[in-house]
Amino acid sequence: MSNINDISDRTFWRSHAPRINKPVKIKAVGDITFPRSSGKVLIGTMPQYFANVTSLLKSDHLVGNLEGPATDHNKFRKNTKDNKNLKAFRFAPALVADNLKGAGFDVLHIANNHTLDCASTGLSDTVNCIQNAGLVDTGLKNQISYVDDEAGRTAFIGFNYCAPFNDVHNIAAGKALVAEAKKKAAVVIVTFHAGAEGAKAMQVVNKEEYFLKERRGNTVAFSRAMIDSGADAVIGFGPHVLRGIELYKGKLIAYSLGNFLSVGGLSAKGVQGLSVILSLNLAEDGAFISGKLIPIKLSYTNGKKPVFDPSGASIKLIRALTIKYYQTYKMPMNLNIDAEGNITGH
Repeated sequence: MSNINDISDRTFWRSHAPRINKPVKIKAVGDITFPRSSGKVLIGTMPQYFANVTSLLKSDHLVGNLEGPATDHNKFRKNTKDNKNLKAFRFAPALVADNLKGAGFDVLHIANNHTLDCASTGLSDTVNCIQNAGLVDTGLKNQISYVDDEAGRTAFIGFNYCAPFNDVHNIAAGKALVAEAKKKAAVVIVTFHAGAEGAKAMQVVNKEEYFLKERRGNTVAFSRAMIDSGADAVIGFGPHVLRGIELYKGKLIAYSLGNFLSVGGLSAKGVQGLSVILSLNLAEDGAFISGKLIPIKLSYTNGKKPVFDPSGASIKLIRALTIKYYQTYKMPMNLNIDAEGNITGH
């Protein structure tokens, strides 16, 4: 496993297959919480929480934010009894590994405010769970994760707003990581968990955000700086709602993909039940070709599991949020999102 105390740690997965000239296809989804584990061993067939959308997730690379530790360690470091604003998560490792691998995930962003809910033991167990399933974790401090396939080498670098993860506030360190990754990989994808949370936090703002008195970062300044240093796309998690997107210097920034699996305690009420699968087609050198938003919904009637939404409500919401963001900051509209969710630059 990765040594969480080794700042020189690097994760490689898959042997480097013979390269062919083809676009790199990446899909990403938002925040994922599994049922909170009681520590009991799961018996029988595992519940499959992504069964309704597995066919929509197929891609060269599939990325998501695992919002909590996969561990049997049963001691929480948070005092949730005295502070009702705090939530603590813990997921059964076998359930996590079976579902994520079965759905086709290969990269899991773990740099968030819940991965340490069971302290460093829970974090180590989570890394073990992911890597033992043949998947890749990203987000530990100074970590660059490389994934090889026939299209070449893709690097993933995850960020959060606090230790022991790469920090969105330390832009100089982030730029250095991106520059290093670009020397070794054809495509560099940056993921982050930052920003305020909830229905009032849907609008992208170019300033430091706060939530529960925590400094949650300036996601605009951070994302643009990563692209300036060579990142080919930036994908955001954390607000638990959808946010707008931006095409910056020809590279796509998705500021928040909302919730994707809420069974473990995340809300699916109102806008928090609207989600997407973001699909990106990138040239072999990382240049943006096209994108697509696949509309997903979570509701209490479907157990807060992802299902395809034929109404396209999340597409309409992201398009409206994107237009408002561009208008607020008086930027010329340089992208289009059509009714089917297709994203093109112009």
